[in-house]
Amino acid sequence: MQIETWLTFITVVFVFAIIPGPTVILVMGQAISYGRKSVTPLVAGVNGTANEMNSLIKINF
Repeated sequence: MQIETWLTFITVVFVFAIIPGPTVILVMGQAISYGRKSVTPLVAGVNGTANEMNSLIKINF
């Protein structure tokens, strides 16, 4: 692999890694607008969904 290709790849991966996803933006916006206590059910739902998806992936593979 050429060094230019490698550096481009590393740059793109770094940019994608530091950009927050839509769920993070939702939680942050909700917390800023309504306070930390208002996001507790939202965070619980997000974590529950992530855990369920991980369980399904483990079962299927």
